[in-house]
Amino acid sequence: MTFDQELQSLINRHSKESASDTPDFILAMYISAALDAFNAAVKRRDEWYGVGLRPAASSAYVKHLEGENSELRHDMERGMANHNADLNP
Repeated sequence: MTFDQELQSLINRHSKESASDTPDFILAMYISAALDAFNAAVKRRDEWYGVGLRPAASSAYVKHLEGENSELRHDMERGMANHNADLNP
């Protein structure tokens, strides 16, 4: 199942399409496009300032995860590494 399909299902499951009477697949497409636009804007901002922002290894969130499920911590670390690779190809 793709992200858009899961998002559509989530919107439908929680009846979030009801308020605007907009089909769930249209809302999912809109939200997905908004995330893509935001990610592109952040990348352009970082390029403009010549920086690649990322959480410090000693951040409070990482310290919080030290007591949590190690799989969750490793997933977060992999996500940060992937994000950094995208910002600094």
